[in-house]
Amino acid sequence: MTIEDNVFVGHNVSFINDKYPRATTESGTPQSEADWQVVKTLVKRGASIGTSTTILVVSQLEKMR
Repeated sequence: MTIEDNVFVGHNVSFINDKYPRATTESGTPQSEADWQVVKTLVKRGASIGTSTTILVVSQLEKMR
């Protein structure tokens, strides 16, 4: 997760960095770090993210023009 300068992030914002968030594997065993891959997120300069927003897996957020 990288947040550039001049970005507004409101209260209670959540970033989900796993495309398939699950507690267990298909066989029912608890997942370990080997069972998922972190997706990097870049929040570009000047972007605004409102309060209580949930950001699902995304590679880049930019400011609206």
